[in-house]
Amino acid sequence: MIDQRKISLCIPTYNRSEMTVRAFAKVIDDERIDEVVIVDDSSDLPIYHDLQQKLADYPKVRLYRNVLNQDCYFNKRTAIAFAQNDYCILLDSDNIIDIDYLDKIFEYEWQDK
Repeated sequence: MIDQRKISLCIPTYNRSEMTVRAFAKVIDDERIDEVVIVDDSSDLPIYHDLQQKLADYPKVRLYRNVLNQDCYFNKRTAIAFAQNDYCILLDSDNIIDIDYLDKIFEYEWQDK
């Protein structure tokens, strides 16, 4: 039986372009990651434009930008709100996720509540 479970990877970010891309680079091609939602928390415009450019080649990635800085925790909430799947991984932009992390999550049976 093929596993049909899909995850949204949600990444809030602020003034980080290179680190944000590195955060998801190891799992972007994994079919279990259905989408990557990145919410920029009103970074400096040159950094935001750099991030836009870096993400242009990733069709799974959706980038949003807050007009006003929401601060860390509200931006995390915003990132999850944009997710289209029932299950999300909330990842800070200065962390890196890899396949081993996904493998561990998918070892368990998920229950809908």
